[in-house]
Amino acid sequence: MEINSIMKAKVCALECLESWMNVIGSFEEISSMLPSILLLMQNEATFESSVNVVSESILKIKNNPSEIVFDSFLNVFTTGWIFEQTKLSIIQENEMFAKKISQIFADFGEISVSLLVKNILRDDVRVFFELVLSLTGFPGVFGVDQLVSDIFCEFWEEIQLIYSESIPRSYLNAQIPIEEPDLVTDPVSGLPVFLKEISQSDRKNILASKSLTPAGDESNISERVQAIKIVYARLVDVIRGKSEKVCEDGNFRGWSEEERDKHLTMRRQFSDGLQCAYLVLSDALMNHLVNTAEQQIKQLLANYKPT
Repeated sequence: MEINSIMKAKVCALECLESWMNVIGSFEEISSMLPSILLLMQNEATFESSVNVVSESILKIKNNPSEIVFDSFLNVFTTGWIFEQTKLSIIQENEMFAKKISQIFADFGEISVSLLVKNILRDDVRVFFELVLSLTGFPGVFGVDQLVSDIFCEFWEEIQLIYSESIPRSYLNAQIPIEEPDLVTDPVSGLPVFLKEISQSDRKNILASKSLTPAGDESNISERVQAIKIVYARLVDVIRGKSEKVCEDGNFRGWSEEERDKHLTMRRQFSDGLQCAYLVLSDALMNHLVNTAEQQIKQLLANYKPT
């Protein structure tokens, strides 16, 4: 059988499976097929069909996924073809791919919030957060050039909520300084500076270490608090970059009413994101914003030429 015929057969099978998902009662009924579905998701010819099935699969997971399922999704999202295509979609401003992968990431994040917070020190989890940050800062003006940036608004709220509920109050109130972050997204261009892709050998070491934090284990809470604070400090910079003033003389550059409404809605959602960031960063957020403003003022003064 020719390769094209094989691919067509796989696409057809995925479409049938997507229809069948409507009558499946639970995730367990299709869990045995998940590795095959995720493998097809990493092939350009079967990506779109498999994404639909993966999305339906995630919806069948009622609560936190098992460690095996959690690791399986992260393995696909942070390595190989998906990882590279996600980077390219941002750099090349490929909105179609970015929207599809963002929705999958957001759906996965919604069911995995507790595990993501607990395992923030794992390299693959940190790469996942960097991908989400970069997609949140997708290039272009929201509502006019792209409709990607708002997909993760609820994700950031859920992460903050679980963080606040799961971390002991003594750690939440502690003044832990925000060190120079190793998660970097350019707040102006929105272009990502990615962490290195996780190699398969590194991944085996990550999984072998069983870094899933047991309930009540406080051995690395300070490190996890620091990591979450770094993520939200980066989120603040992304929000600043996406919420910059874009209107001139109140005309919004000739936007349509729909474009203006979408953009203003996104700005309101991002204001909620800033509130979440404050609940994570507390006074550190004000210090972060003041330091940023100070740097911008110094830059303006340095470039000022009196007339």
